[in-house]
Amino acid sequence: MIVAHDTADPQPISGTIQIGEVEITHLSNAGFFFMCGEKKILIDALFRREEIPAEISLAVFGKIQKGLPPFDGIDMALATHAHGDHFDPYSAGKFLENNPEAIFISHNEARLLFEQEFSGFDEIQDRVVTVTLEKGETTELTENGIKLRILGMRHGGFYTGKNYGYLFEMGGLKILHMGDSLLTLSEIEVFQLSQEEIDVVFINWWYLIDNKYVETVREGIKAKQVVVMHNELKNFEDKTVDIDWVLERVEAEFPDAIVFYGVPEVKEEPPGEKSLEEGTMEEGLPPEKSSEEARTEEKGYFLIIPVLIISAAIVMILLKKR
Repeated sequence: MIVAHDTADPQPISGTIQIGEVEITHLSNAGFFFMCGEKKILIDALFRREEIPAEISLAVFGKIQKGLPPFDGIDMALATHAHGDHFDPYSAGKFLENNPEAIFISHNEARLLFEQEFSGFDEIQDRVVTVTLEKGETTELTENGIKLRILGMRHGGFYTGKNYGYLFEMGGLKILHMGDSLLTLSEIEVFQLSQEEIDVVFINWWYLIDNKYVETVREGIKAKQVVVMHNELKNFEDKTVDIDWVLERVEAEFPDAIVFYGVPEVKEEPPGEKSLEEGTMEEGLPPEKSSEEARTEEKGYFLIIPVLIISAAIVMILLKKR
């Protein structure tokens, strides 16, 4: 098992591995940068930074937004789904403004967020490719010389929205990014991925929670190399498992796997140095919420739900009395 730690130091970018001719850099969470020769792909890398603030530096995040080396000349940016830790309309919009040749691909939920929240959407909409797939459906397309197979998958946990898997070839390797999917063997067999001879698969850590999901990876995909992602420390808050448990499970089930996760003691660049870094983020980025504000907002949502239920019940009673 190879454990790759990420740090906030942008020079060099840490968490980079080489598989064959492809250089793969973990940016944070499920976000990756793939590079081989002049071909470059981002997946789940244009996220809302406040969702995972300690795991990627402002300098690196700013370079992605502005299209500065090594993030210049990106061919395509993909989002597996529209959760903030995988996609943010502002980050993606600024990226497309600064990378005029790049194509963005996702599903309609991401496009709707673009239209609602990014004021410059009209100027970039021609490079936003929307694909509509239901669970179990698949399609293929080619953009900027890269052939892509898109897979309609089920998102894990309680979220029922769409999650896409992306299968592409680069440098002679077949690479599959599964996003936040969580599929049983029978669910994934419809894609016939075991016949694709996949070289590298990127899976969320929760494929390790049950042997039936381990079987999905082992029998339903049969990739030569497994990469375990989505291991940022924030993802284990209020859970009965932690990164040590993940590492133990990986060692037991996929001893040759690669595991990426962030280091919790990462610190931001001192304020006085940010102005000197050419990769600082674009001005105008909505201010980040503090963790306390985020928790308060989350509690507010849960308080609204019972109020709505009680209100609906009262209305029904009044209507029956009529």
